Amino acid sequence: MSASNKGFEKSQRDEFEIDLHQIVDLLKRYTLRVVAVSFAVALLAAIIAYTLTPVYRSTATLLIEQKAAQVVSIEEVYGVSGQDKEYLDTQIEMIRSRSLAESVVKQLNLLEHPLYQPSPGLLSKVKGYFVEPIPLTEEDRLHEVVDTVLDNLSVAAAGKTQLVDVSFSSESAGLARRVANAFANGYIDMQLDAKAKIATQAVDMLSQRLAVLEEKMQASEKKLQAYREEEGLVDISGVTTLTTKEINTLSSMIVEQRGQMAELEGVYRQVQGGAEELTVSELENVSAVMAHTLTQNFKQAAAEAEAKLQELGERYGPKHPKMLAAQADYSVAVRKYEEQLRSVAEGLKQEYESALNKEQQLLQAFERSKNELQSIRQKEFELSQLEREVRTNRQLYETFFKRIKEASETIDLSTANARVIDKALQPRVPYKPRKALIVLMAFMLSMLLGYAIAQLLEILDNTFKTPGDIEAKLQLPVLGLLPRLKGPESEEMTHAFFDGEHKLYAEAIRSLRTGVVLSGSDRKQQVIVVTSSVPGEGKTTLSTNLAYAVGQNEKVILVDADMRRATMGRNFGLPLGSPGLANVINGHADYASCLHNENGVDILPAGSVPPNPQELLSKPEFKQLVEQLREHYDRVIIDSPPTQAVSDAKILSSLSDAVIYVVRADSTAVQVAEKGVGDLLQSGAPLLGAALNQINPSRSQQEGYTYGGYYADDSESPST
Repeated sequence: MSASNKGFEKSQRDEFEIDLHQIVDLLKRYTLRVVAVSFAVALLAAIIAYTLTPVYRSTATLLIEQKAAQVVSIEEVYGVSGQDKEYLDTQIEMIRSRSLAESVVKQLNLLEHPLYQPSPGLLSKVKGYFVEPIPLTEEDRLHEVVDTVLDNLSVAAAGKTQLVDVSFSSESAGLARRVANAFANGYIDMQLDAKAKIATQAVDMLSQRLAVLEEKMQASEKKLQAYREEEGLVDISGVTTLTTKEINTLSSMIVEQRGQMAELEGVYRQVQGGAEELTVSELENVSAVMAHTLTQNFKQAAAEAEAKLQELGERYGPKHPKMLAAQADYSVAVRKYEEQLRSVAEGLKQEYESALNKEQQLLQAFERSKNELQSIRQKEFELSQLEREVRTNRQLYETFFKRIKEASETIDLSTANARVIDKALQPRVPYKPRKALIVLMAFMLSMLLGYAIAQLLEILDNTFKTPGDIEAKLQLPVLGLLPRLKGPESEEMTHAFFDGEHKLYAEAIRSLRTGVVLSGSDRKQQVIVVTSSVPGEGKTTLSTNLAYAVGQNEKVILVDADMRRATMGRNFGLPLGSPGLANVINGHADYASCLHNENGVDILPAGSVPPNPQELLSKPEFKQLVEQLREHYDRVIIDSPPTQAVSDAKILSSLSDAVIYVVRADSTAVQVAEKGVGDLLQSGAPLLGAALNQINPSRSQQEGYTYGGYYADDSESPST
C-alpha cells in the first residue's frame, strides 16, 4: 500500500518532465501537418508580398567634420568651436529638422507630386457622410507632407566615423534619389547660410562696437591733449631727468658742506663767545687759529722782535734809543700778533656761520627740487594713465576695425564643415517589401509557431501515449500494446483475433496472452477481470479477443459482468432477452443453459438487465457461481464495468486472481486512470498490469513494441 502511494507521488513529480525522446516523438508526429500549414502560410505570404507596392530607398553619404577649414575663424566671436562630443548627433538632428524638410518640400514642389496628394481613408469617408469635411489649408497640407517626408527619412552615422548616411524611402525610385540628394545639399546650404548669417551679424555687431570705441578713443585723446596744455608739458621725461640730476647735485653738496661744518664745528665752539672776550693764551690753544699762515707769520715776527730786544738789552740800557726802538718794534709785533689771533678766530667763527647758512640754503634748495620732482612724478603718472587709455582705446579700435574688414571678406568665402562623399543614385531594386525574406520568415515563423502549438497541445493533452507513461504514472507493468483496428462496427472488432485482416492485432493479443500466462508461473491466474477507467476504452473487445487467444490452449469461459451496458450478446448476435448472468444469480436459470460457444470459447452474456447490478453481484450466489466456474474451466475471463462509472469492479476484483486494467491511448486522462487504479489498490485488487489499447503503430515502433517485422503487409492506418 505504501509502495503504491510512493509510486503515485513519483508520477506526480515527473508529470511535466519532457525528455529528448518525447521532443523527437513530437516532431515526428506533427512534422507533416506543421510543414503543410507552413507552406500554406508561406504561399499566402507570397501572394500578399507580391501585391504590396514596392518601396525604393536611395542613400547619400555626407562627411561632417567637427571643424571646417575656415578662411577666417569668425566662429570665435560666438564661441562656435564644434569641439563637443555630441557634435555629430547635433548635426544629424539638424538634418532631420523640420525647417530643412520644409525647404526640401518647397524646393521639389512635393505638394503637387501625385504620391503626396490627399487621399481620405475609410474612416474619413464614413465620417464624411455625417459631417461635412473641412478643407485643408495650404499650411495644413504642407505640415502633412513634411510629416510624411520625415517619416520616410533615415539619418544615421556610419559606425564610429564622421560619415552620415541620409536615406529616403519612396514608392518612386526617382523621387527617393532626388529627396535624398536634396536633404544632403540642403544641409550644406543651411550650413553656409548659417555661417554667412553669423558673419553678417558679426559685421553689424562689430560696426556698432567700432563706433563706440571711436568715440571713446577720441575722447581719451582730447583729454590727454587738454592735460598737456593745462600743465604745460612738452617733454616730461627731460624735465624729470634734469630735476633728478639737480637733486643728486644738491645732495652731494649737502654732504660735502656737512663735512666742512664738522671740521669747523669744534673751532666754533671754542670761539663762539667772541674773540674779544678770549685771552691770547686761550686763542693760542685753538689749533685752527694757530694753523693759520698769517698767524704763524705774525707769531714769528713777534718772536724775532723779542729776540732782538733781548739781544740789545744785553748791550744797551732801557733808555737807549736802540732799546726804545726795539721795545717799540716788539710792542707793535705783539699787538699785530694778538690782532691776528683775534682776526683769525673771528674769521673762523664767521666761516662756520657762513657754512651753516649755506647748508640751510642747500637743504631748502634740495626740498624745493624734491617737491618739484614729486609734482613732476604725479603729472607723469597721470599723463601715463591718459596715454595708456588712449593707447588701449586705439588698439581696440584697430582690432575691431580689422575684424570688420575680415568679417566682410569672409561672408563670400565661408566654407561648410560638410561635403557630399557619395550622391544618392536611383535604386534599381526595391528596398521593401523583401518578398523572399517575407516568404521565408513567414514559413519559419509558422513552423516555429506550429511546433509551439503542437508542444502546447502535447502538454495540455494529459493522456497516455506510450507504455512509458503507464509505467511512470500508474506504476503498473505493461502487459501488451494493442494497435488501432479498422472498421466502424464493434461486432467486427470482437472477432479481430480470427480475422485475417488484423494480423498485427492478433499478434498483440497473443503477446498479451503470453504475458498473462507467464505472470502466473507461481500461482495460476485462473479468474481474470478486465476493466478500465471509463466506457469506450475497448475492454470488451480486448477481453473477448483475449478469451479467443487463451481458448486455443485452455478451456475458457467469457463472462459479461457489465450488466449496465451489456454489449456482448449483441456482439455475438444473440437474441434480445437471452438469459445470462443476471438470470443465473437470481436463480431463474442454470448457468449451463445460458452458455453460448463461439470459436471454442463459452460465452455467458449479461442476461436481463437488472435495476440493481451491484447488489446482484454482491449476493453469495455470484460467489458460488465463480467457484463453480473455477471447477469447470481453466480460465475465467470477466468483462467488468469501468471503475469510474460504478463500484462493480471492486466487487469483481475481490473474487478474481488477476485484474487487467485497459487504458486507451490518446484518450484516457491520467488523473482518471490514477484514481481508478488507486481505488482498486485500496480495495486490495490483484492488479496484474495494464494494456495500452488503440495505440498508434508508429509510436509503438518508437517505443520498441512492434510486430511489423513479421507482418509488414499488415500496417494499420489509424482510425477513431
